Amino acid sequence: MASITREPNGRRTVQFVGADRKRRSIRLGKVTQRLADAVRVKVESLVSSMITGHAPDDETSRWVAGLDHVMSGKLAAVGLMPKRSSDVLEMFIDDYIEMRSDVKPRTRINLKQTKCWLVKYFKADKRLRDITEGDAEAWGLWMAEQGSAENTIRRNCGRARQLFKYAIKKKIIACNPFCDLKRRCSRIRSGSISSRVPKLMPCLRSVLMRSGGSYSRWPVSAGSGVPAKFSRCGGAISIGSSVASRSRVLKRNISKAKNLA
Repeated sequence: MASITREPNGRRTVQFVGADRKRRSIRLGKVTQRLADAVRVKVESLVSSMITGHAPDDETSRWVAGLDHVMSGKLAAVGLMPKRSSDVLEMFIDDYIEMRSDVKPRTRINLKQTKCWLVKYFKADKRLRDITEGDAEAWGLWMAEQGSAENTIRRNCGRARQLFKYAIKKKIIACNPFCDLKRRCSRIRSGSISSRVPKLMPCLRSVLMRSGGSYSRWPVSAGSGVPAKFSRCGGAISIGSSVASRSRVLKRNISKAKNLA
């Protein structure tokens, strides 16, 4: 059983006897008796789970997951829980990347890129438990506003889910705010194709002007963000989502335009 002691200056301490029969103390500071009693009950539950070898009940597990870095450090110091990784965004991601010695160099670079996107939006000192599902969705939309490609957003969201899934395993947070984040961000861009394949535009513009074609304000196919039709160059075409496939299709139609000219 755990007990509460009160010092003359008003500070309270929870004391308990661990599985090794040694008495240990958790200093709470100047807190109310009601709060000290609540901590005492949770400490008793943790001690009982250690002695019996069973997992703590759901309520105690949620309480542990919601603790800040200071209180979790006090519990870890007396052996009631494993030492928790930093719950600050940048430090946590750095610790995770350093821990993953099993990944390839390219994967490590990708994780660092996702870290840059997260830190740029949420700031380096953001607490993991302060990031909500709404914040995660806003982060995905923000990346789209910054001009990120659809696949880039999807992969960054996947890596963010991976990072926060590990935070759950470390009992830093109770739920993953990126769990229900959509894997794809559908964005339809209107206007010319020059924003997607700028290297081909000078040649394409010259050929179309010579053939009497138009290269501006083409119709856009739903969900692709690229033209669905090629004016005066063979009619409707189907363009893939990757840059390579778009480039190949445009090159073929440039050849058609030259033949028409």
